[in-house]
Amino acid sequence: GAEVALHGTSGAEIAMELRASPPFYVSVEHALGDSAAALELVSEGTVIAIAGRLLMNTIGFTVSGAAPGGAPLRGAGLFLLLSMMNHSCAPSAEPIFSSSTEVSLRTLRGVAEGEELSLAYVQPELPLAERREQLLHWFFECNCRVCETEARVSSVLGIAAVAPSAAAVVAKAASPTMESSMAD
Repeated sequence: GAEVALHGTSGAEIAMELRASPPFYVSVEHALGDSAAALELVSEGTVIAIAGRLLMNTIGFTVSGAAPGGAPLRGAGLFLLLSMMNHSCAPSAEPIFSSSTEVSLRTLRGVAEGEELSLAYVQPELPLAERREQLLHWFFECNCRVCETEARVSSVLGIAAVAPSAAAVVAKAASPTMESSMAD
């Protein structure tokens, strides 16, 4: 598998530091009641798996006026609800951050009973090729209705999919609330 590097620090280096910290390691060993389980928990493989999950499930956010002087506060966090939501280039919802610890969802269109809520992991107004490139961060190629339609149109016309997303253009014209707070 791929190695996860956090600002130049490898999983092996982090695991070694965790094992070399007596207060931390002894606390883990005590909590688990098993030295073999503690050793596995701070192993390179476990550190890489946890780092990967954190990288895959965190979301960047902005809280307007929350930083000193009324400036926007920018941050990243792991929000359980958001980390379980799927992507769509025609999302049904967007996250709204009222603080660095509180998030709510706002629907962007009518949602049918039982319909899954979805988020845009990337800016929907980007061209198809760029959206798909950015979505590789999450290890998938988007094949939502919007992407499939744009890919078919591009193929039929024999052009590269570089124009702004048709869905984003139509949605922006139809609804001024389509502006996403996830633009960062």
